[in-house]
Amino acid sequence: TRSSSSRLFALTMPLKWRYVRLNPRFDRDETLELLKSEIEASNTTTVDNEDEVDFLISVPWLRSSQHGFEFFAIPEEFGLNKSESFQSGRIYGMDATSGAAVAALLFDMFDRDKKDADGKGCESVKDRPAKTLRVLDMCCAPGLKLCMLADLAPRNSLVEGVDISAQRMDLCKKIVTKYQF
Repeated sequence: TRSSSSRLFALTMPLKWRYVRLNPRFDRDETLELLKSEIEASNTTTVDNEDEVDFLISVPWLRSSQHGFEFFAIPEEFGLNKSESFQSGRIYGMDATSGAAVAALLFDMFDRDKKDADGKGCESVKDRPAKTLRVLDMCCAPGLKLCMLADLAPRNSLVEGVDISAQRMDLCKKIVTKYQF
């Protein structure tokens, strides 16, 4: 017999997903409620038993309450550009691999409190004081990694983006302006 989690996985496998990141400057629960209602209202996906399928799924390997970021998988066919949650800047439409790259750059997500040979705890990244960073995002367009870097870098850090293409840099400026950096 299948467990409920494997049954859910089997039900959702045929669906194609895209990813969004929550904007940490908005209330998390309000944003999720709005996004969930928008997805449910526009849902055209048919599965055998929709009561068992969640169309807003947290991505566990891209979630850190300590660092303030969280990614979700949503159905690919959801009209993200037309949604209020996207237009208002509550969410970023961002690929999971881009989010993972930023998280790997800024945080050691695998550093845990471990015991050394004497049974004493080792220092964890979360216990170290935040440093001011200087980050240069080269080829920064369209600007989503740049925004994530700016959201998550310690206070008083400098995050700059450059791109060789003036057209792509204009797109990046629009995104940075939309998210009020």
